[in-house]
Amino acid sequence: MSVASFITGVFEWIENRLDTGGWIRRAYLVLATGMTWKVIIWAMAYAEANAGRPGSDVALVIGAVAAIVATVQTFAFKSYLESRDAAAIASAARKDLESRDAAAIAAAARKDPPA
Repeated sequence: MSVASFITGVFEWIENRLDTGGWIRRAYLVLATGMTWKVIIWAMAYAEANAGRPGSDVALVIGAVAAIVATVQTFAFKSYLESRDAAAIASAARKDLESRDAAAIAAAARKDPPA
């Protein structure tokens, strides 16, 4: 077994154990939001420290850093919403199956028991 496949297996195991309650997707969303907040603080400090430079130079640097963070945040929110939709669909399907099972059991109970 290679190191890469071992590491992949560990992460798949963690994801399967923790993501049943949505912990992974929530943690990723919180981390992406926190990263965005840190970049905003950094951008304000960078702009203030480089006030003597031309505005376009400062804006290009801030934009280059913020674009990466915006992409990560977009992916985090999109994945979070898609996984919530998928979880809701799976939950509804599970409830539908449970109600069908309950209906079948109730129908079988209403029938006369065999003599």
